[in-house]
Amino acid sequence: MHREADLSIPLIDPVAMAQWTTDLDPEDVEAILAQVPGQCEACVSELTAAADAQELVKAKRVAHKLKGMAANLGAARLARLARSIELESADVAEVVQCLPLVSATVAETIDALARSH
Repeated sequence: MHREADLSIPLIDPVAMAQWTTDLDPEDVEAILAQVPGQCEACVSELTAAADAQELVKAKRVAHKLKGMAANLGAARLARLARSIELESADVAEVVQCLPLVSATVAETIDALARSH
């Protein structure tokens, strides 16, 4: 389970980001990116609520959702962290230990996405 950011994984994978942005109008890219902070914040809130309620299955489901969104955007580090929570968390305590890192990685990712366009 990752309790520290894997800095060898880029926040944003430029190749993955180019794959989804290349065929879109810049306005569409901006519209998609404008939704990311709210969606990420919702996932962090849901993950926290699941952990508070001692619901490991729900926490893993939220991590899966966060992983998918991050991977689709090219947010490699966030996708990897969410994947590790989804697949490697043995109990809620492990999820709780990851919450500060999730919040920090979300903030860094949102900032990096904002700078990318």
